[in-house]
Amino acid sequence: MGHQAVVGLACFPVKSMLGEERERLVVDERGVAGDRLWALRYEDVRPGDPRVGELFGAETELAREGEVSHQDAGAVSLVGTASLAALGELLADSGPVDVRRLRGTMRIERCVMTTLAQREPPADHRVPKTLTASRGTCIGVYADVATPGTLEIGAKVTVK
Repeated sequence: MGHQAVVGLACFPVKSMLGEERERLVVDERGVAGDRLWALRYEDVRPGDPRVGELFGAETELAREGEVSHQDAGAVSLVGTASLAALGELLADSGPVDVRRLRGTMRIERCVMTTLAQREPPADHRVPKTLTASRGTCIGVYADVATPGTLEIGAKVTVK
């Protein structure tokens, strides 16, 4: 794919929950610093943070990453703006699909949790159905970090 411009960055401190848009991210072999370090775990134990139990039920625990990684299939996930636009067209929307729905860490120029409503965007069950029917559920790619450092919006990255 060659050199691509970074146009969006995000970090998701708690796996499968709403993330934070960032101007810069520190990346290393594990991925984005602070990304998916936490996950909700449903077990028969008292939650470490009392707010977790109030929000998600008494048998839920906010668990820090340990021996089992909270990362998905790769250190970082990339989605292209063209892919977001193409999915928007498949959905017959007026513009690209909202990138927050896909929870990618990096959005580049060119190039299971998608239905849940959060503060924004609202629930939209068309997204996974359309992705499954047209793209085998794929919209982005997972990647490893070859060169650790700080990544900023506007930077050029090489995707091989």
